[in-house]
Amino acid sequence: MFKVTDTLATHGLGETTYPAKGLQEGFLGETDFWIVDVRDMLDESQPVDVYRQKIDYAISCLEKHGRIVVCCGAGQSRSPAIAIGVLMKRYSMDFYDAYNLVRENVPVAQIEPSHIRRLKELFDVGLP
Repeated sequence: MFKVTDTLATHGLGETTYPAKGLQEGFLGETDFWIVDVRDMLDESQPVDVYRQKIDYAISCLEKHGRIVVCCGAGQSRSPAIAIGVLMKRYSMDFYDAYNLVRENVPVAQIEPSHIRRLKELFDVGLP
């Protein structure tokens, strides 16, 4: 698990087959971080609404449980992308500041360019 802030982290849970195994809910192991499982997202271009829904769900979990860990398969692309969205929407961070914070704190992050494009579209981000 990689902590981005005291209340937000990312992690890889390994892949799963949907819908047979389903998404995970609950606290991650012995931590007090609530799992926000985004493994049902694809690592390719998706509608902006998919990102909006995942970010809104993550924020609702954060408000309810106090700490969240956004989880995808390897913790490299989908979960860091959603973490950026949470930082932007919940904490009013600039895209580039949120991106840099995630990159600094999640050394395994290799965010798929399509996720970056969709986040920029969702939050109407221009050039720095």
